[in-house]
Amino acid sequence: MKRPTIAILTDFGEGSIYVAQMKGVILSINKDALIVEITNSIEHHNVRQASFLLSKTAEYFPPDTIFIAVVDPGVGGNRKNIVLKVNDRIFVGPDNGIFTGVTSGKNYECWEIENEKYIGKNVSKTFHGRDVYSYVAAYISKGVKLNEFGKKIDSITLLEPEEVNVGESFIKASVLFVDSFGNIVLNASEDHLKKIGIKLGDYVIISSSEEKVHPAKFVSTYSDVDVGQLALLVNSFGTLEISINQGNASEKLGMKTGDEVTITQI
Repeated sequence: MKRPTIAILTDFGEGSIYVAQMKGVILSINKDALIVEITNSIEHHNVRQASFLLSKTAEYFPPDTIFIAVVDPGVGGNRKNIVLKVNDRIFVGPDNGIFTGVTSGKNYECWEIENEKYIGKNVSKTFHGRDVYSYVAAYISKGVKLNEFGKKIDSITLLEPEEVNVGESFIKASVLFVDSFGNIVLNASEDHLKKIGIKLGDYVIISSSEEKVHPAKFVSTYSDVDVGQLALLVNSFGTLEISINQGNASEKLGMKTGDEVTITQI
């Protein structure tokens, strides 16, 4: 029999005891579950980053994978606990916008988690990842139907899209994510560059909100610039990325998640 896959994404930090507790709950209900940690290094409380990375990862998992997404600064408050079915994948977590990316442009069904039969007996007001979502995901992996968890709801909380400002010779974007190499992932795409006439091989000026300016070449891959040189490219997510060949762009440019970045045509 095929082992059910449960994939976890959180902002708890790598090696977190909280993730271990979630795994313990799941395995206590379904010892055959295959548990995969997507990442626990989402920036603390950054729901937008979680939404982006979840959507860019879920598509690579097999059908029927169950995803638990926990970046939940409103835990214990008024936001709902929900379970969604999006095409052939299932998502469990808080209704705080974290599922914006995975539902974008898709039809989905959603249920509010209300049935106490399928959650922990003593639910902590600060840890629904363990006491609600892990239980629900495990019971789903055992065959419990989604409509047994609570009433169906028509819509979920969605994040407002972050706009990219396009001028005559510049674009203003924002940093979505800095990966472990220090590559700076932006919310802009190659289409934005085309609107201001930038093509492969062109040089641009990259500047931050601190008004520091850096020249970079728009290339197709890291090795198209010399080691230590700054590059602008389209990454594996399909968005623009600022990188240094074999270096750390975030450290050198002093840019972090949420910063505004201006790319100007030379």
